Amino acid sequence: EIAAYRLDQLLGLGLVPPCVERRIEGDLGSLCLWVEGGMTEAERANAKKVPPNVVAFNDQMHDIKLFMQLTWDTDYNNVTNIVIGPGWQVYKIDSSRAFRQTGTLRREEALTRFRRSTLQALESLTRERLNEALGPWLDERQLDGLWQRRTRILELARERVADQGEAAV
Repeated sequence: EIAAYRLDQLLGLGLVPPCVERRIEGDLGSLCLWVEGGMTEAERANAKKVPPNVVAFNDQMHDIKLFMQLTWDTDYNNVTNIVIGPGWQVYKIDSSRAFRQTGTLRREEALTRFRRSTLQALESLTRERLNEALGPWLDERQLDGLWQRRTRILELARERVADQGEAAV
């Protein structure tokens, strides 16, 4: 959870609620902020609620897809791990099944649109900053896999732009 929050901070996405390491009654763990008054994506879809700004909502959902690919979250289809706050801010919670060691993406076909700011954040991220920020919670193989996935996402975005044009991607 902490690694997901720290990665989110590095990229400036604002998708993961704050999460910090704490010792409580002798046990070391993570303490994460809960999203009050939110609904899961499953609840939103079932109630057929439409966001007031569909474009902004969709941009956030594209960032969620990218983040889940980047972290290789095996709980990819669990829409109860996507919480929508009262102001329609989208949050990714529960990364307990993320940060696998593989360098490949789970579902390249799911990455069809990218926000320019997200790609710029990935591009400007250095391995040194990644290691420093996430090293306390991830081992070297997890960091290697994450870095390889970051590189592939950037390659994939360039490929999509070359094939479909920037406006479509």
